[in-house]
Amino acid sequence: MQKTSKVKKIVWVNTRTHPDTLKTIYFHKMDMENGETISLWKQQDNSFKEWQEIVYTEEERNWKTIYKEYRPPFKQWGGGWMSDKQCAVICAAEMFNGKWFAETADKVLSRLTK
Repeated sequence: MQKTSKVKKIVWVNTRTHPDTLKTIYFHKMDMENGETISLWKQQDNSFKEWQEIVYTEEERNWKTIYKEYRPPFKQWGGGWMSDKQCAVICAAEMFNGKWFAETADKVLSRLTK
């Protein structure tokens, strides 16, 4: 389930090193304005700030609640992955060769996000 709330307080930040990539991962435990306490991970220490609005998902897995930061979906186009806006711009450019470009991109984007 997708939720939106502001960070009320950052309780703690814990670090771990990924065993394969040897990159540092930062786990942020945060009290949210909606009353939940969640933990999210990032590859940067200062990724979250107090009173920042975050969109996240909640999933039950093995009697445990898993929280993940929500990222908008990407579409595949021409061998690569891109956002809806990028797809709309490319589609508009290919359809009209730059003529009425902005209007076409807006129409394509509205159809992609329905």
